[in-house]
Amino acid sequence: MHHFPPWDGWEALAAQRRWDVGVVVSFGYLLPPEVFGSFRTACINVHPSLLPRHRGAAPLVHTILSGDTETGVTIMALSAQLDAGDILHTTRVPVAPDVTYAALHDQLAAISAQAAVDVVPRLPQLLAQRTAQVVCGTPLKSA
Repeated sequence: MHHFPPWDGWEALAAQRRWDVGVVVSFGYLLPPEVFGSFRTACINVHPSLLPRHRGAAPLVHTILSGDTETGVTIMALSAQLDAGDILHTTRVPVAPDVTYAALHDQLAAISAQAAVDVVPRLPQLLAQRTAQVVCGTPLKSA
Protein backbone atom coordinates (compact mmCIF):
# COMPACT_ATOMS: atom_id res chain seq x y z
CA MET A 1 0.00 0.00 0.00
CA HIS A 2 1.31 3.41 -0.91
CA HIS A 3 0.94 6.48 1.19
CA PHE A 4 0.38 9.89 -0.21
CA PRO A 5 3.51 11.33 -1.86
CA PRO A 6 5.42 13.67 0.41
CA TRP A 7 5.14 17.32 -0.38
CA ASP A 8 5.24 20.09 2.18
CA GLY A 9 2.51 22.08 0.44
CA TRP A 10 -0.44 19.64 0.78
CA GLU A 11 -1.59 20.90 4.19
CA ALA A 12 -1.55 24.54 3.15
CA LEU A 13 -3.27 23.74 -0.14
CA ALA A 14 -5.96 21.64 1.56
CA ALA A 15 -6.60 24.35 4.16
CA GLN A 16 -7.64 26.76 1.41
CA ARG A 17 -10.74 24.66 0.56
CA ARG A 18 -10.75 26.18 -2.92
CA TRP A 19 -12.44 23.30 -4.76
CA ASP A 20 -15.95 21.89 -4.69
CA VAL A 21 -15.25 18.34 -5.86
CA GLY A 22 -12.24 16.06 -6.11
CA VAL A 23 -12.17 13.06 -8.46
CA VAL A 24 -9.61 10.29 -7.98
CA VAL A 25 -9.01 7.68 -10.68
CA SER A 26 -6.22 5.05 -10.64
CA PHE A 27 -4.13 7.10 -8.23
CA GLY A 28 -2.43 4.30 -6.29
CA TYR A 29 -1.97 6.27 -3.08
CA LEU A 30 -4.03 6.76 0.06
CA LEU A 31 -4.99 10.40 0.38
CA PRO A 32 -4.87 11.69 3.95
CA PRO A 33 -8.21 12.86 5.40
CA GLU A 34 -7.02 16.47 5.53
CA VAL A 35 -6.69 16.38 1.75
CA PHE A 36 -9.84 14.49 0.71
CA GLY A 37 -11.82 16.29 3.40
CA SER A 38 -10.80 19.69 2.04
CA PHE A 39 -13.26 19.64 -0.87
CA ARG A 40 -16.44 21.59 -0.19
CA THR A 41 -18.84 18.97 -1.55
CA ALA A 42 -16.89 15.70 -1.66
CA CYS A 43 -13.92 13.81 -3.00
CA ILE A 44 -14.92 10.73 -4.99
CA ASN A 45 -13.07 7.70 -6.28
CA VAL A 46 -13.86 5.91 -9.54
CA HIS A 47 -13.10 2.18 -9.18
CA PRO A 48 -13.29 -0.42 -11.99
CA SER A 49 -15.22 -3.14 -10.16
CA LEU A 50 -18.53 -3.65 -8.41
CA LEU A 51 -17.40 -2.91 -4.89
CA PRO A 52 -16.85 -4.42 -2.46
CA ARG A 53 -15.80 -7.23 -4.83
CA HIS A 54 -12.19 -6.81 -5.98
CA ARG A 55 -11.32 -3.94 -3.65
CA GLY A 56 -7.73 -2.79 -3.89
CA ALA A 57 -5.17 -3.19 -6.62
CA ALA A 58 -5.67 -5.05 -9.91
CA PRO A 59 -9.47 -5.33 -10.03
CA LEU A 60 -9.44 -6.06 -13.77
CA VAL A 61 -7.00 -8.94 -13.35
CA HIS A 62 -9.10 -10.36 -10.50
CA THR A 63 -12.29 -10.01 -12.55
CA ILE A 64 -10.78 -12.09 -15.36
CA LEU A 65 -9.06 -14.66 -13.12
CA SER A 66 -12.26 -15.15 -11.09
CA GLY A 67 -14.28 -15.80 -14.23
CA ASP A 68 -16.78 -13.08 -13.30
CA THR A 69 -19.68 -12.79 -15.71
CA GLU A 70 -20.47 -9.25 -14.58
CA THR A 71 -18.35 -6.30 -13.52
CA GLY A 72 -18.69 -2.57 -13.66
CA VAL A 73 -17.67 0.76 -12.26
CA THR A 74 -18.29 1.98 -8.73
CA ILE A 75 -18.09 5.59 -7.69
CA MET A 76 -17.60 5.98 -3.97
CA ALA A 77 -16.96 8.73 -1.48
CA LEU A 78 -13.30 8.71 -0.53
CA SER A 79 -12.43 7.37 2.91
CA ALA A 80 -9.31 6.82 4.98
CA GLN A 81 -9.36 3.09 4.19
CA LEU A 82 -8.47 1.70 0.78
CA ASP A 83 -11.56 1.42 -1.45
CA ALA A 84 -13.87 1.38 1.58
CA GLY A 85 -15.92 4.53 0.99
CA ASP A 86 -19.68 4.60 0.77
CA ILE A 87 -21.06 3.71 -2.65
CA LEU A 88 -22.66 6.56 -4.55
CA HIS A 89 -23.19 5.02 -8.00
CA THR A 90 -22.61 1.77 -9.88
CA THR A 91 -22.75 0.87 -13.54
CA ARG A 92 -22.96 -2.84 -14.33
CA VAL A 93 -21.72 -4.52 -17.52
CA PRO A 94 -21.48 -8.15 -18.63
CA VAL A 95 -18.07 -9.76 -19.03
CA ALA A 96 -17.56 -11.94 -22.10
CA PRO A 97 -16.00 -15.34 -21.34
CA ASP A 98 -13.08 -14.60 -23.68
CA VAL A 99 -12.51 -10.99 -22.65
CA THR A 100 -8.93 -9.73 -22.66
CA TYR A 101 -7.42 -7.38 -20.15
CA ALA A 102 -7.00 -4.69 -22.82
CA ALA A 103 -10.63 -4.93 -23.95
CA LEU A 104 -11.95 -4.85 -20.39
CA HIS A 105 -9.67 -1.94 -19.52
CA ASP A 106 -10.85 0.12 -22.49
CA GLN A 107 -14.52 -0.68 -21.86
CA LEU A 108 -14.36 0.24 -18.16
CA ALA A 109 -12.26 3.35 -18.83
CA ALA A 110 -14.96 4.71 -21.14
CA ILE A 111 -17.71 3.82 -18.68
CA SER A 112 -15.73 5.36 -15.81
CA ALA A 113 -15.26 8.65 -17.62
CA GLN A 114 -18.95 8.94 -18.48
CA ALA A 115 -20.03 7.88 -14.98
CA ALA A 116 -17.84 10.55 -13.38
CA VAL A 117 -19.30 13.23 -15.66
CA ASP A 118 -22.84 12.04 -14.85
CA VAL A 119 -22.28 11.79 -11.09
CA VAL A 120 -20.66 15.15 -10.31
CA PRO A 121 -23.77 17.30 -10.90
CA ARG A 122 -25.83 14.89 -8.76
CA LEU A 123 -23.36 14.61 -5.88
CA PRO A 124 -25.48 16.27 -3.18
CA GLN A 125 -28.37 13.88 -3.91
CA LEU A 126 -26.09 10.83 -4.17
CA LEU A 127 -24.29 11.69 -0.94
CA ALA A 128 -27.65 11.85 0.84
CA GLN A 129 -28.48 8.36 -0.49
CA ARG A 130 -25.04 6.75 -0.03
CA THR A 131 -24.77 3.04 0.75
CA ALA A 132 -22.12 1.54 2.99
CA GLN A 133 -20.11 -1.32 1.55
CA VAL A 134 -20.81 -4.60 3.35
CA VAL A 135 -18.19 -7.35 3.59
CA CYS A 136 -19.12 -10.63 5.32
CA GLY A 137 -22.20 -8.98 6.81
CA THR A 138 -20.25 -6.07 8.31
CA PRO A 139 -20.44 -2.53 6.93
CA LEU A 140 -17.05 -1.04 6.14
CA LYS A 141 -16.23 2.12 8.02
CA SER A 142 -16.16 4.99 5.56
CA ALA A 143 -14.50 7.51 7.84
